[in-house]
Formats: sequence, structure tokens, C-alpha cells
Amino acid sequence: MRQNNLASVLDVLRRESVTRSALVASTGLTRSTMAGLVAELAELGLIDEITPVATGRPGRPSPLVRLVPGAVAALAIDVSVTRLSVGLVGLDGRTISVSERDGDRSNESPHATADAVAEMAQRIGVGSDSCPLLVGAGVAVPGLVRERDAHVVVAPNLGWEDVAFAELVAGTIERRLGVCLSVDIGNEADLGALAEARFGVGRGTRNVVYIHGDIGVGGSIVVDGARFPGGSGYAGEVGHMVINPYGSPCRCGARGCWETEVGERALLTRAGLDPTGGSAAIDALVEGAVSGDPIVLAALGETGRWLGIGLAGLINVLDPDLFVLGGMFEPLLPFMSECLEAELMERRFGPVERTVPVVAAELGIDALLIGAAELVLARAMADPAGAVTFGG
Repeated sequence: MRQNNLASVLDVLRRESVTRSALVASTGLTRSTMAGLVAELAELGLIDEITPVATGRPGRPSPLVRLVPGAVAALAIDVSVTRLSVGLVGLDGRTISVSERDGDRSNESPHATADAVAEMAQRIGVGSDSCPLLVGAGVAVPGLVRERDAHVVVAPNLGWEDVAFAELVAGTIERRLGVCLSVDIGNEADLGALAEARFGVGRGTRNVVYIHGDIGVGGSIVVDGARFPGGSGYAGEVGHMVINPYGSPCRCGARGCWETEVGERALLTRAGLDPTGGSAAIDALVEGAVSGDPIVLAALGETGRWLGIGLAGLINVLDPDLFVLGGMFEPLLPFMSECLEAELMERRFGPVERTVPVVAAELGIDALLIGAAELVLARAMADPAGAVTFGG
């Protein structure tokens, strides 16, 4: 019971700093119980109380209970085809430090990637005295992940099949940095959805479909605040629904998958840019759109049209409350929205009015790191005392 109560208090504080009275109201616990819980969490070094800035109103403002910044963190790893990011993420869902490395990773082996992760982790302080207490590591990958043994079943755009990447990362970090961490792994879109649902634009929305755009396109379905996994745990692979039977071959082996029409390489090709240009090419695309380049705007319009076609089908099948577009779609959505919305209107299901807002993700490039960290932090904070006592 006490463990659950400690977790309930931390769950509130992970979203915002509040007074003890607000904690009592949020959790339904008594004031005396709350006093003991606050004292225990403070002794663990997880929270403290601060006096807020005076507002000019009569009376002394009540102290705010807050998370101690940087006291506890997770090591977060985002493995994408064109970028590798490694960061430390705190309990409040904010990145403390991040190391990034751009470049095409489609031909890099899992072992080489794990070595790069360890090197970048050392760069941000893992293994040093200045590092926060780490309760574990989380990894986001663009592929199917088998939860029972943390294997990457297949990541087509990385060229990986049946890779025990979580085990590989844990072993490499222990060997090279002398730090023993438990490592969890998840699909990038699922983790982006997790981050946006807890800390981003999806807060408070029950049924959300999150779409992540990169070289590949992934999705995640959130129902009543929890991910819908499907029968085998692989639900949400919307990038591989066939949307153009006469379209281009996909790296998954099929033809005309959604990602062959709305993925990064298809978009850059339409815009006359290097399809392997990665994040730098996407930045150039945004600059071209802002400056009104007609070729860029036409490419974005066509991509928005294909996005709308796919989203219309998902509305008819899933009937969500909200679509959240992340990854490269986040900065590009304003330039695609007109064509996207036109397709949604054109493809409405008969006379039924099912308007679903389509919004950009809020957390930007850090979303996958935050989601990867949440894999670890949410589990660790279910038993705060154990997590702090035993670390990762």
C-alpha cells in the first residue's frame, strides 16, 4: 500500500509541482499520510519543497512540492536510420543532456551501433561521478520489437533481423563503462506516442493515433490512455499498409506501402533534394517551404495528399479522437495541412461527420528519447524506494 501511495504522489509531481493540499486532493490520501509520504520521498532525494515567487496577493504562498532536478534519470537511446541520439532524461520528462550523431546507419551492424551508444553515453557523463542516479536504459528502434525477450524481430530500414539489441547494449555499456544497467527496448512510434500522451500534445485525450515520419513511417494506437498492442504486440505498423498497389517497392518486400509515398526519401525526391540527405535535407526543405519555393511546396502538397488518403482510412477503421504527427511531419505539417485536410473531406464516410483533429507533436526531436526513458522510469517509479536503493 505504501509503495502504491509513493508512486501516486510521484505520478502527480512528474507532471507539475504542486502544494501538499493539491497532492491530497489529487490522490485522495489524508493530510497525515501525505506528510509521511512527502518526508520519505524527500529522504530518498527525489523531491523537495520550495517557496514560490510572490504573486502580490495577501498572505504567504504555500510551499510547492517538486521533483529534485536531475536527481534520478534514465539513459535514453534513439536509433534511427539517419541519426543516433543518446541522452539522459529526468523524471519530469525533460532531457538533461544529449549527444547526437548524424549519418546513414542503414549498413551499420548492431554491434557497431552498440559501440557508438557506449561512446556517446560516456560523452554525456555515464560512468562519471557527476552522472545522476540511473534507474535503467530505454531504446527506441524503427522496427518490430518482441516484448518477451526484447529482440528486434525486424527493422527493415536498418537491415536488422532477430537482434538481441537490448542485451547487446547492456553488455557493451558494462564492458566499456563499468556501469550495469537493465535495458528495455520499444518501437519508435510506440515510444513517441507514450511521450506525447504523458508529457506532450496528447495529454488528457483518450484515443490517439500517433504517426512518426522518418525514412520509415510507424504508428501507435492509444486506447483509453494505453497502447493497443494487437494479438502479437505489433499493432500500429501503418507505414506498411498498402496504399498504392502500383507504387514503388518497399524495403519490407511489398509494393506501394504508405511509407513509399510519405516517407522521407519519397518526399525529398519529389522536392529535387538528395533522398539520403537526412535531417540536413529536411531542414533545407523547411527553409524552402518558408521561402515559398514552388517545387518544395508542390512536393509537400503531394505528400500531404498521400498522408490524407492514409489518415482517412485510419479514421474509418479506428475512429480516433486525435491524430498526432511526429518526426519529420512535425515541422512540415503547416505546409501539408491544406492538401491533407482536402483529402480527409473528400474521403469522409458517407454523411457521417467524423472530424478528427490532426496536430503536430509537441516534443520535437526529443520525443523518442523521452518515450524510451519512460519505458524505464514508469516501471522504476512504481517502486520509488527500490529504484533509488538498487538503481539500474
